[in-house]
Amino acid sequence: MTDSQTTDSAGVGSLDIEERDEMTAIVRLVGEIDLAAVERAGPALKNRPQYRFVVIEVARITFLDSTGVGLLVSMAKAARQRSGGAALVGMQPRVEKLLRIAGLSPLFTTADSIEAALQSLQAHSG
Repeated sequence: MTDSQTTDSAGVGSLDIEERDEMTAIVRLVGEIDLAAVERAGPALKNRPQYRFVVIEVARITFLDSTGVGLLVSMAKAARQRSGGAALVGMQPRVEKLLRIAGLSPLFTTADSIEAALQSLQAHSG
């Protein structure tokens, strides 16, 4: 099952959620992840079950504001509350720096691929 928000040529952000199973979601973020993008994604996020494992692709983010960071943090915290976790795939230096400066890096595992992220999350979940 996949929910999508579209991206246009102006760089408007999008979010796509791929449900792997009842406990696992792959979230793809593209473009500008700001207040407008998060508000557009709100219905898709609120109508979804809470996942134990969340893999978030960040390689195609062109802009990330505090609302976008809040989205990442909320997904990570929700997964942790279910004894799982969140992983970031395709980490960009500017996203990594932003999370490090904000002290949020410990909330996330990082990996080079979706499969590696899932293996890491599942191995550390107990």
